[in-house]
Amino acid sequence: MANIDWTRATKYFLLQDFIKGFALGMKYFFAPKATVNYPHEKGPLRFAPRRRSPLMPNRARTAAAAPRAMTST
Repeated sequence: MANIDWTRATKYFLLQDFIKGFALGMKYFFAPKATVNYPHEKGPLRFAPRRRSPLMPNRARTAAAAPRAMTST
């Protein structure tokens, strides 16, 4: 007959880990929020500089660049 670890079996059947996790979630759910007045506490918007690929030459990046003819090799 197999030996039963009664401490482990009790924790499993009583959902002790689930209850601890749920209590922790409820603790942070009801805690004061970090941002109370969201739109007004938000800082100014910062736009990232345009990403430029080092693989494309400058003339190919512009909208006015002339289309190139397709060549088959």
